[in-house]
Amino acid sequence: MEKDLEDEECGQAFILIKEANLTDVNNSGEFTLLDLGIDARHLGKDPSLDELSKYNTDISVNNAIDDDDLLEIGRLMLENTNYQPNQY
Repeated sequence: MEKDLEDEECGQAFILIKEANLTDVNNSGEFTLLDLGIDARHLGKDPSLDELSKYNTDISVNNAIDDDDLLEIGRLMLENTNYQPNQY
């Protein structure tokens, strides 16, 4: 059976969507080849290691430094309007 609901019969909910504040690997403020190099150097390591505490290496947020992170950094580098790809 289908019927119209009155306002008092409907619950209310609010959904707050915040913009993700993604920080680059070396905290420079933008994704560059250096970010990609840092993650590539530590590929396969646990991002929670003390030696990596100064970096944001887990860009794809899956508790690992893996290919997903490298691909995401590459994508974000290309979206960076200040990044000039090699022309050669």
